[in-house]
Amino acid sequence: MKGLWLLLPFSWLYGALLRLRRRLFRCGICKSFAAAVPVISVGNLCLGGSGKTPHTEYLIRLLLPHYKIATLSRGYKRKTKGAWLACQLPQSNADTLGDEPFLYHYKYDNCLVAVAEQRQAGIELLQQHYPNLQAILLDDAYQHLSVKRDVNILLTEYAYPWFRDFVLPTGRLREPRSAAKDADIVIVTKCSPSLSEEEAHLFAQKLKLLPHQQLFFTAFQYKDIYPFSEKARSATLTPETPLLALTGIAHPQSFLHHLEQHYSQVRSMAFPDHHRFTPADLQRIIEAATTIPNTAVITTEKDAMRLLLPEAKKVVFLLSVFILPIEVKFLFEKETNFNRLIYGFIETN
Repeated sequence: MKGLWLLLPFSWLYGALLRLRRRLFRCGICKSFAAAVPVISVGNLCLGGSGKTPHTEYLIRLLLPHYKIATLSRGYKRKTKGAWLACQLPQSNADTLGDEPFLYHYKYDNCLVAVAEQRQAGIELLQQHYPNLQAILLDDAYQHLSVKRDVNILLTEYAYPWFRDFVLPTGRLREPRSAAKDADIVIVTKCSPSLSEEEAHLFAQKLKLLPHQQLFFTAFQYKDIYPFSEKARSATLTPETPLLALTGIAHPQSFLHHLEQHYSQVRSMAFPDHHRFTPADLQRIIEAATTIPNTAVITTEKDAMRLLLPEAKKVVFLLSVFILPIEVKFLFEKETNFNRLIYGFIETN
């Protein structure tokens, strides 16, 4: 901890530069590109996962039945460069699109998916090919100020809120806490489903939101496990089935906790967020899964996208691989309020 405090001067300097940058955009000295359709941004202030992917998926499911929509992401750790539509690539996978964009492309047939380091280039590409586009979801773009957004959704994790954190390198914040002022909607994520309204009220006071900012609380909701590999389709899971929980996400604790509540034999093999499985990793997974007979591998939907890469497919072929999907649930019966808010933003803009 002492070493971290020594980094505070660097955090102050870095934070001051980021505050200046945001101020230049606010006053119009630095220009932002305006898309021809409503733009909804989902992002956070910190490094690591705060639930952006399941919240973006919530918006996809909400809007897709009513609007022609697209998602636009940087495509973190993809091997391609520039702006691409998923449908234009010779081969769409986690390497060419990145984990999250490929997940959206894989799961939602009618959702357009684009990736671009420069979001303006991605928006222009989408508008060029799809003039009837009605809304764009920017995934992880809170810091990408060069594009105007009609709805700015900011996520903060209940266990790791921004008001307890510091700017890099002392803490995990990519921007100072003051950047939260630019959010239209703040969502406190990964809450306990049993969070009380009193606890939520005390938490809200610490956020110190502005009067116009709308606040919501969400929890993860685990859906039914389903087979991912051919071998899994002929397997049966029981509470006594030995499980190997395979994760490459930022905070896998809740995923593991859920499995441990329902299964008596759970081992875990955790990799860093967005980890690309090496041949040695794949061999370790196979050995760990075959050491105990009838072991089933349980992974997340995002991690499963990397198991579809050519070098990883042998794991899917050899093992019983299942997926435990995650969705978000709005607490305190606020889902309808949130949905109306999003619909209203799109219709107004």
